[in-house]
Amino acid sequence: QFPSSHSEPSPDGTSAAIGLFLDAASVARLKERYPAFSSPGPAMVLLQMDPAARSRVFEPLYGTTATGWVRSHVSSNTASAFLVDVAVSAGNVTAVGPPVPLLVPPARGGAAAAADPHAAAVALATRLAELGVLGESNWARMLEVDPSGERGLVEVVRQGPLALSGVICASGLYSAETETCAWEPARPSE
Repeated sequence: QFPSSHSEPSPDGTSAAIGLFLDAASVARLKERYPAFSSPGPAMVLLQMDPAARSRVFEPLYGTTATGWVRSHVSSNTASAFLVDVAVSAGNVTAVGPPVPLLVPPARGGAAAAADPHAAAVALATRLAELGVLGESNWARMLEVDPSGERGLVEVVRQGPLALSGVICASGLYSAETETCAWEPARPSE
């Protein structure tokens, strides 16, 4: 019922992942709109956890500049995430694993969330997708939010549009210093 992550952690302590790594201007806009937003490492819109399992799905997009738009914020006592629409010049990008692309702020409450805030946010978004409320404008209920069975207040709040931009990459290949993805496509053998 609830997803879990068993992947190797990346340098910032979260699971290895593929995502839209936000540029400095986008992070500044996020902090201006949401002063509490901070990120211990590069800010990333999560597209897929554990890239080793299915990394080839996103490989053609590695290094591609993409745009994102924050559309909602979901939160519980154990997790928090912004739901983001992501697009490249060829069209929309769909997440693999999480039900929608997620921008995950630092962990809130609970040892499991602190150990991997991405896994906690994916579990929350998956639960809300099962309930069919991810598209709601303003929704709040008390419900079970994690495998422990603990009940807590869960909210979905529609946000005004906020444009973000960055590059699609795997966490182990992204350079925050240069805001680039150090990936070279395999060349076909002759």
